Amino acid sequence: MDSSSVKHQHYFEPNREITPQSKKPKLSPVLVAVLILTCVALLITAVLTISIGVGISTTQQQQVSGLQNVFVSNNKLEGEYYGAQGGIHFQSTVNGTHFYYIVSTADGELIIMMVHLRESPMIMMEMNSTAFLLMKNKQGPNDEYVIPESNIDTMESIMMGYENMTTEMLEKMDNKTVAKKSHDSLKNLSMSPQAKLIIEAALALGNTGIKGEDSQAVMRFYVFALKLSNAKASVETVPTMPSHSSKSSNLRQRRTVNCPANGAQCGAGQCPYQKYTNACFGMCGADCFCWSFVCGDCCVHNFCETHDECCAQVGFFTFTCFSVAFEIFWSNCYDIFTC
Repeated sequence: MDSSSVKHQHYFEPNREITPQSKKPKLSPVLVAVLILTCVALLITAVLTISIGVGISTTQQQQVSGLQNVFVSNNKLEGEYYGAQGGIHFQSTVNGTHFYYIVSTADGELIIMMVHLRESPMIMMEMNSTAFLLMKNKQGPNDEYVIPESNIDTMESIMMGYENMTTEMLEKMDNKTVAKKSHDSLKNLSMSPQAKLIIEAALALGNTGIKGEDSQAVMRFYVFALKLSNAKASVETVPTMPSHSSKSSNLRQRRTVNCPANGAQCGAGQCPYQKYTNACFGMCGADCFCWSFVCGDCCVHNFCETHDECCAQVGFFTFTCFSVAFEIFWSNCYDIFTC
């Protein structure tokens, strides 16, 4: 608390001569007592004010930790999450015409946005101030472009169905440097503090008991957070998980106990297995950390198994590994997709 120094001013009457014999006026005992009591009261008030202020500050800090203002339905997930490294606002929506996935910082700065017009082969993805256009091919790899900054607003209108894509617009797209820019953008996003908040938010939501099968929108949120976790773990020598995730993540030792070689717990041929550098290949989770709330258990599921195979082939920091094109929007745990 800042304290103000009190300046003592002496006022002298004009034409008054001060001599050594001049006597200072004496304060009465009653007035002295009143002054002392007043000072004590002010001191107590100040201490209480500081204590109350600290208490309010602590309470406010406690109130904004974890999940806040979460809304869940089959088609929509929206909420906020606050952790040690800040806060995020997230929204995942799946409806008859569009898929949206938008995450921003608590103060409104865009982190990641994906939008897909359901009847269109195009997907727009924006992150780290770079926008990409992904076009689904029926055969072969997807076409990828960097959207020039001057055309981002137009592209958003096209994705919302307000305008039509033209050949002239497509010709303005950059398909020469897209591989490097997409790799850098995905890696920077995956290793960022904001990605950690997205992962923590998914784990916290899973800890509430909400499963991916309960909501299409929640499933989409879980899957993308899981992809960030996998990509992050791919460059970390020892993958780490937030401490509060203990309810929803199983270490390899526990996975081995729950899924013996004979497949008694997971069914024949459904136990995670060793392949490439992955000790728990096919399980939904980074390394051997199981996100059981994604597909309901820690067994092998087609979606996670084909994802692991695809990422091992093309690398984690690619749109193919992230399977942004369609699969992340509409797939379930039992679907198989190809790179």
